[in-house]
Amino acid sequence: MKTLLIACTALVGFAGCSKKQAFSVEPVNPNRVAQFVGNWVLVAPDATYPITLTIEPTAFGTGTKNSYGVSGKGPVNRYTSSLDYAPSSATEVDMKFSPVFWTSKVAETPQQAQASNDYLTRLGRVKTGSITKEGALYLRSEPTLGGCIDLQVRLIFQRVN
Repeated sequence: MKTLLIACTALVGFAGCSKKQAFSVEPVNPNRVAQFVGNWVLVAPDATYPITLTIEPTAFGTGTKNSYGVSGKGPVNRYTSSLDYAPSSATEVDMKFSPVFWTSKVAETPQQAQASNDYLTRLGRVKTGSITKEGALYLRSEPTLGGCIDLQVRLIFQRVN
């Protein structure tokens, strides 16, 4: 009985792994990581509330030459962070966002607070970033649960002026 329960749980858990979302990725020259610099707005996975991300060539975080300043606005409040990076291939850059510091603390609805927490949790799990052929910023985590691509964290941003 225990074996049957484990087998059923595994089948349900891996049922979503069959769908793989393909993204075309524009090669990122390791000397052109500056493609990530700019103002971005979240378009997926959930764009119910406007969430922004600004990446700037300032090293206020860890102070290393491979660090950018990060700021943005969640559904209500503003945040700051830093981003450490290292080019890892022709198409991807290894990334690590430092813990986020809130710069404003305006009261949020429960839904806005949940959206903020979900976004910051996802941002904290990001491991790599790339630019798609369409010019979107594509951030993702490592696959989880036996390498299931569908359980990766994905954040997709469009550049704004």
